[in-house]
Amino acid sequence: MNKVVTKMAIQLLDRKEINLLKQNHADVKSNPEIPLKPLFKLHAEGCMWLITHAYEDDDTLGGLEYIEGGFPELKTFSLSELEMAASAPFSLIVERDKEFVSQGKTIADFAVELQPIAAIA
Repeated sequence: MNKVVTKMAIQLLDRKEINLLKQNHADVKSNPEIPLKPLFKLHAEGCMWLITHAYEDDDTLGGLEYIEGGFPELKTFSLSELEMAASAPFSLIVERDKEFVSQGKTIADFAVELQPIAAIA
């Protein structure tokens, strides 16, 4: 008899962190230039998500997505999809950078830092 083993999704953000990100969403709407606190960084091989805010559904996150070799983009993404990707066998390893500190930078500051350097011919 074969047993089916289901793996639980990894929790990347807890309830308190999601609530802080919801507050960021309210703050950003009133002043988009303020440095965001907290700012969470998730990364997988060749990918990075700087999460700036969460929506009321507790699953939709907003922030900067960077895919290696491309350009940083402001996007929304699903927390549950990132958590499932982190726990799926043979998938990219999605991890939380717990040492990451925004140092008062805005999301625009990070976007500029991640711009690829153009080669001059």
